[in-house]
Amino acid sequence: MELKGSLEGHRDYVTALIVSGDYLLSASFDKTIRVWSLGTQQLLKTLEGHHTQVVLALAVDPVSMRCFSGDNLGHLCAWRLEEESEEAQTPLLASWQEHNDWRYTGVASLAVSGDGMLYSGSGDKTVKAWSSQTFEHLGTMEGHKSLVSTLVVDGELLYSGSWDGVIRVWWRNDLSPMAVLSTADPMMGGVRTLCLSNGMLFAGRDDGSIQVWLDEEYVTAVRAHQTVVSSLCVEGSFLYSGSWDQSIKIWRIEEIISNPLPALEEKCGPGVSALVSDGNNVYVALAEKAVKVYSIFSDCSASPSPAEPTEQEQSAVAG
Repeated sequence: MELKGSLEGHRDYVTALIVSGDYLLSASFDKTIRVWSLGTQQLLKTLEGHHTQVVLALAVDPVSMRCFSGDNLGHLCAWRLEEESEEAQTPLLASWQEHNDWRYTGVASLAVSGDGMLYSGSGDKTVKAWSSQTFEHLGTMEGHKSLVSTLVVDGELLYSGSWDGVIRVWWRNDLSPMAVLSTADPMMGGVRTLCLSNGMLFAGRDDGSIQVWLDEEYVTAVRAHQTVVSSLCVEGSFLYSGSWDQSIKIWRIEEIISNPLPALEEKCGPGVSALVSDGNNVYVALAEKAVKVYSIFSDCSASPSPAEPTEQEQSAVAG
């Protein structure tokens, strides 16, 4: 995993990243969304429409190539990434506010399905469903007791993670609850990020743990980082984790339960707020203005020796 460069342009802390098609999108405290070419890593455009609000969440509809963003006052915006007609004058398609969050933590999470649905999680403790085409409000899912920090779509299911420490699973067809995933361990704190891979669900927690479920059954928790696990992503047979402890760690998915030691650890500077992969590079947002670009970690046959385990990494917590 080699540092290849950085994407410069934001004027403040980068909060979110997403890869879709030929684009990398980054959101920031500077109230903008920047669209980068994955091929050239050049800035293509800057989306401005949140005005006085910090942009906290991003999602992209891979079918329509529309981008959705949420801010700290509960506003949602829909954007064109590609021109839909010659008459289009502005990339901003719509802007609306529906979440009622008096703490101003706003829209903290977004997810899009391939069948025309948009989901938003907020500080008002709810998950709302929308049409990604007409932006019509289709329903509200209630049950969390704190901010809904992360959302993941998986076929007929929607997973939501919250600062209340609970993961809820919903049926997408009627927005009804399907399951509640909880270890009943308040010391782990909130759920910050979720990631799915072949039936395995990974959850990054406030205490630095990565929890693992298999087909909705709890398996274990790995003591992965010294503090908050802020971002997770899967690339090939590896799980990448980013943390406020200024590090990225790479885990072999097939070994994370039986041998929970990282294959590699990379110190990357100020706390990691987001990380994503496009199959060639890993893009890392830090508590600064730039997005760092790293090469993808090599496969097992070419991988270096595992990092020396710390005392924390030698222990796993079973639920």
